[in-house]
This record gives sequence, structure tokens and C-alpha cells, in this order.
Amino acid sequence: MRVSSFVGIAVNLLLAVPSRARINRVHLNGLPPPPPNDGSLTKRSHGPTHEGVFQQLIDHNKPELGRFSQRYWYNADDWAGPGSPIILNAPAEHEANAFHATKNSLAGRFAQTNGGAAIVLEHRYWGKSSPFDNLTTTNLQYLSLDNAIHDLIYFAHNVELPFDLGGTSKPTKAPWVLTGCSYAGALAAWTHHLAPGTFWAYHCSSAVVEAISNFWKYNEPIKEAMPKNCSTDMQGVMRHIDGILSDGTKDEKHALKKKFGLESLTHDDDFGAALAGGLQKWQRTVFFKTKKPNALYQMCDYLENVFPQKSSRIISDRPAVPGPEGVGTSKALDGFAKWSKEVYLPGECAEFGYWADNNTAACMDMNNKDNPMYTDLSVNNTANRQWSMRGKKLVPPLGL
Repeated sequence: MRVSSFVGIAVNLLLAVPSRARINRVHLNGLPPPPPNDGSLTKRSHGPTHEGVFQQLIDHNKPELGRFSQRYWYNADDWAGPGSPIILNAPAEHEANAFHATKNSLAGRFAQTNGGAAIVLEHRYWGKSSPFDNLTTTNLQYLSLDNAIHDLIYFAHNVELPFDLGGTSKPTKAPWVLTGCSYAGALAAWTHHLAPGTFWAYHCSSAVVEAISNFWKYNEPIKEAMPKNCSTDMQGVMRHIDGILSDGTKDEKHALKKKFGLESLTHDDDFGAALAGGLQKWQRTVFFKTKKPNALYQMCDYLENVFPQKSSRIISDRPAVPGPEGVGTSKALDGFAKWSKEVYLPGECAEFGYWADNNTAACMDMNNKDNPMYTDLSVNNTANRQWSMRGKKLVPPLGL
């Protein structure tokens, strides 16, 4: 029986079947879309926001261990006064900023339409909200779901909000609403189920409340979002690649990886995970205008050989868009490889700051125990710390 696909993530997406392949990318967190960074919204959105610092308990079960500084941002531009709602955006698993307290965020709009104030809290162990600078195993023991939930509750009851020095916005006096997306949405749902009583209402968007070890259905919306020609050709390309990785010679495998600029990835599972990178960027799709192209559709353009052209006003010079049948496996493979070299690979690893080579694939080498993604124990390391959610309380029987 053939060993399961090395390009499991991509094949899962396109063939819609479970795979035994386990591809774990340290730096692919599946995060929600980031705030705009092209200046289109941020220049006019951060005006009314302010940064604050709250003294949070290191361990809510052992308050005697002390406190650490936890950052938050608030926007009280529309706050109607004592007793008005407080909209708290639950923290995500990355460094926070002021965006989710602005009127360009959902939390900000909730506050605006209800005469409330919007607040976003930074998650413990990220950004400038870590009780320790060095994330050793011992120091990480306080990064738990239980502490993350009680961070929200303790903050709500004890924060002294600069715009309400009279303390009229405590959750016993004013409605607090907890909102969040993805992990932050799950954190809101878990707070509702495991520690109710503080927040008056909850809004959970794309909340990941159930742990599924091989959640291949996650990829179905990506398949549906792809143009038909792109998904058709991607299936053919992945079958071709899977055949080489499963039955090809060492030289054939090396030639394939070199075609994509990924010959440094000697382990096939790392190569397969790298090929899924463009598909996973679909989750970064946003609902506002931005100067940056949609990453998934950009990959599809390359796959269909609709490459970026030098500016031309002659319509006939522009490449024709293939029909739903696509361009075929051979051309699609060439286009996919061209996208990898020209779009995906440049800067993908260099942005982490560990490597000077802009075209290195070193960050994708997850089988290298000396990879700085593993060895860097500083708070600024963006490696996935979601292991903290794998405790016994991770998946309560939610009846939401």
C-alpha cells in the first residue's frame, strides 16, 4: 500500500479526502487577516486610540507569584458615559496593536453603534505582555488556557480605565461584551462556557472550539474560493508532484524541488508543506480594499500562466484567461514553480530576521532541530505556541 501523500495539505484540499500525512509548520499559524499595513486605513484609524498597561497575575491559581505588565489599547471616542458598554476584543496568539480598537474593526463598530468603548488586550507571552523574556519550559508553564480565560475576567473587574476614573464601567455596573475571531473567538466561547458571569454577551467569529487532529475540511472553503480553472489544474499538478515524491528517484525529486527553488528542503514533508503555503494564505483575505493583490488569486494567475505584464494599453497584448478546463498539468506546473520563485519564496523566510538571504527556504526546514524557529527562546520569536491550548479543558462540550 502506498505511503500517504507528502503534499497532504494540498491534496486534502483538492481531493477532499482525509490524509495520514502530518505536516506541521511552525510559522503557519492560521491567523486571522492582519490589519492593513499599506497605509490605506491605518493612517486615519489610530487617532482616537490610546495604549495602557495593566498589572496582570502571573498565575491566577497562585496570585502570590506576582504580576506582569499586560498591554491594552482603548478607544473611548464614542463612549456615552457611566454605564455605557465596554467591548473587549479577546487577545489573539500574536503581538497586538491598536487596530482592533479602531472604528475600522468589528469591535470598534460595535462600540460606535452602541455608545461604548472598544478595548483590545494583548495575549500573555506575546508582544510586550510576557512575564518572562526567556521562554524556557519552566517559564512557559503559565501559558495555559485557564490563565488566558482568567486574564480577561481579572482585567474586566480590576482595570482602572483612564476615561472612567470613577469606576462606573465595572462589569457589575455596565455591560461588557467579549468578542473575537479564530482563536480569540474560541477564547470568548470558552470563557462563556467555563467561566460565565462577568461578560454580559459574547460574539465569537470563526471560533475554533473543537480540536480535530486532521481537520481536512478546513481546506474546503479554499477550494470553493479558487477559480475553477485553478482548482482543476492544481489537482493535476498535485497528482504529478505526489507521484514523483512517492515513486520518483532521488534525482527526480531533487530536480522537482529545484524547479520550485526549494532544493534545500531535503525532507519531502517540508517540501509538501511549502507547496501548500499559497493555499493557506487564503485565510489572510480581507473585506476592505488594499493595495496588495489577493495572495490566493495571484497564485492562481501564475498557475494559469496569466503572468504580470509590463504596462500596456493594447488589450491584445494582455494574456487570455483560460476557461474552466485550465491550461493542463505541464503548463500549470511551470506556472506554479514560477510563482514559487518570483512571489512566494522571496522574503518568506527572511522576514523572520534570522537569515540574510532573501530567497532562503531555511524557515521551512522543520526537520532541522537547530532551526532558529525552535532554538530562539525570546518572546519575539513568532513560532507557534498554540500547544498551550491542548489541555484537558480545550474542548468542553459546548452547547452554544
